Amino acid sequence: MVIDAAGLERALLCDPGGFRLWAERYEKIDLKDGSTKPWKLNILQRRFGEAMAWCLANGRPMRFLSLKPRQKGSSTGWMGGVKWFSESQPNPKRTLIIGHEYSATDNMWAILNRFIENDGYPWDGPVKVTDKKITFPNRSIVQKETARDTRAGRSATCQVIIGTEVAHWAQFGVANADNVLSGMMNTMPHLPGTLAVLETTANGPSGVFFDYWTAETTQFLHEAKQKDQRGWIKIFAGWHEFEDSKDELTDEQREELMDNLTEEEKGIMARLGIGPEYIAFRRRTIATEFKGDANRFKQEFPENPEEAFTASSPSFFSNSGLGRLETIIGEMVPSGGVLDTSPTNRKIAIFSPVGMEQAMWLQYEPPIKGRRYVIGCDFMTGVASDEKGTNRDHHGIIVLRQGYHDERGWHPPKIVMRNRWPCQWMPDIVAEQVYLAHRLYGGAFIVPERNCGTDIIRDLVDWGATVFEGRDGVDINQEVKKSRPSGRYGYLTTAESRRTMLAQLNQAVRDFPEWVGTGENRVLVNPTGGIVVDRRTLDEMRLFVQHKDGKFRALQGQHDDSVMALALAYALIDAATVYTPPGGQGGWIPGDGQQRQSRPRPFGI
Repeated sequence: MVIDAAGLERALLCDPGGFRLWAERYEKIDLKDGSTKPWKLNILQRRFGEAMAWCLANGRPMRFLSLKPRQKGSSTGWMGGVKWFSESQPNPKRTLIIGHEYSATDNMWAILNRFIENDGYPWDGPVKVTDKKITFPNRSIVQKETARDTRAGRSATCQVIIGTEVAHWAQFGVANADNVLSGMMNTMPHLPGTLAVLETTANGPSGVFFDYWTAETTQFLHEAKQKDQRGWIKIFAGWHEFEDSKDELTDEQREELMDNLTEEEKGIMARLGIGPEYIAFRRRTIATEFKGDANRFKQEFPENPEEAFTASSPSFFSNSGLGRLETIIGEMVPSGGVLDTSPTNRKIAIFSPVGMEQAMWLQYEPPIKGRRYVIGCDFMTGVASDEKGTNRDHHGIIVLRQGYHDERGWHPPKIVMRNRWPCQWMPDIVAEQVYLAHRLYGGAFIVPERNCGTDIIRDLVDWGATVFEGRDGVDINQEVKKSRPSGRYGYLTTAESRRTMLAQLNQAVRDFPEWVGTGENRVLVNPTGGIVVDRRTLDEMRLFVQHKDGKFRALQGQHDDSVMALALAYALIDAATVYTPPGGQGGWIPGDGQQRQSRPRPFGI
C-alpha cells in the first residue's frame, strides 16, 4: 500500500484545525531586528486558531471580537488566518480589510504580504500582489478599504471581513461607525465558511465595539461550547499570559524589587499569581513607553477585558487603595452558611455552616460582644438594570462592622457577612433573610435604599427591626436622630446623596493608616482610615467607572449592587448598633413592632 504523504499533508492543512499546523510548520515571522524566525503561536493566536477550528468543525459562521493588547501579535495572527483561510478552503473567498483610514489597513496589508513571501508550503501556485488587491491561485482575493467611505464593502458579497482598530473609528473621523459596520456585515451571508473579525485595542466603555462586546448573545468560546447563542465570540488574552511579558532578573534585582513593591503591585501579584519578573516588565513599560502613566498600561496591556475598557475611562475608586485591599483579601476566607433560628430558642438567630453551593450567606467574622454593626441593602428592582432589556439586577446585602481600637491598634471597618452573589431572592425571602441577619448581629441598624424594595422595608419595620428613617429636607448624615417618626423609611438616593456617600467610601478605600517619615519625624497619617471589603465588592469597585453622562456606575453589563450596599452602610456607620450576646444585660432582641396579619415574623422569632 502506497501512502500519499503529500495528499495526507494537504488534508491536514485544510482540516478545520489546520491553521496552527500550517503556521508553525511552514510560516516565518519578522523580528524587530529585521531577521525572521519560525512562527510559534502565542496564547492569543492559539485562541484564534481554536475558535476558527471549532466554528469550522461545527458548521458555524465565524464571528469574532478580538480585544487586543498592544504589540502582542493580534494583527499578525489574523492576517495569518486570512492567508491560511484563503488558500486552504475549497471555495474561493473574497476578503475585505478595513480600517479608519488606508494607513491602518496598509499595516495589515504588509503583514499579509510578508506571510505570502515567507510561506514554505507549495499551495497551488504563485500569489499576485498589487497595492490594492491580492489574488490567490484558487481565485480567492483580498482587497482593502477605508471606513470613512460610507459605502465601504457594499459593492460585492464578501466571505471574509477584517475590521481593525474598530473602537477608535469614531475619533478618527468615521461618521456613524455603527452604520458602516452594519452595511459591511450585510454584504456577508450568515453561512458556514464565512469569517468576520473586529479587532481593536480598547477605547472606553462606550461605542460600537463595546456595544458588540457587551451584547447579550456575545460569548467567550468556552461559553459557546456549553450553550451557543450563535452570536459573536470574544477572544482575549491578558498581558500576564504572554511569555514575553517578563524581564530577566538577577537574584539581586529580584530581591530589590520585592523589597520595594507598591501596594498596587502586591495586589497584582496576589491576584494574578505572577512573579517579580512580570512586575519588572510592567514597571519598565510604564516608565519608557507610557511616560509613567499606569492607566495607559492598563488600557493597552490589560489583565482582563473589563480593565481594558475601564482604564480608558476615569475610574472612581483609588487604584492604590484597591491594590492594598487585594493583598488583604488574600487572607480572608469566608464560611458559607444559611441563617436559621436556634433549635433551643426560637428567638435567637444563628449562622449554620453549609457547603458553598448551598450557602445563602458568606461570613468573614461572627458577631463579637461590644462591636458595632450596620447592614446596608441595595435591593434589586426586578427590572432591567442595563440597556439590553434583560434583568441583570441583583440584591446586595452587606453587614459592616464599625472600626475600633484595641491593644494592637486600629482595626478598620470590615465587611463581616454578605449575601452570596449572584442573588435574586424573591422579596419575601429577602425580607426574612435581612431580618435574621439583623437579629444575628444584635439588632444591627438596617440602611436600605428607599428607591426600591418598599414591601421589604415595610416588613422589616413591622417586624420591629431598626430601620433607617429619613425626613424630607434633612441632610442624610443628620437623619438618624429625628424628633418624630416620619414613616419615610430607607435612604432616598439622589444624585447629590449618591455622590456624597460614594465619596466617603472612596476616602476610606484610599486613606489607610500608614507611617510616613523617619526617626523623630515619623508620623502616622490617616490613623482611623481604611475599610476591608470582600472579593465580590472589590471586583465591582474595579469596574465602577465614569460614563459619558458624567455619572459613576458599573461598567455596562456589570453590577454595582455590592458597592451601593456598602456605601449605604458606610454612610450611616456612626449609627451602628452595639452587639450584646442574647440574654445578656441590655439584650439585643428588639421590642414587638406592630404586626401585619398577612406577614407574621419569619420562623416565629
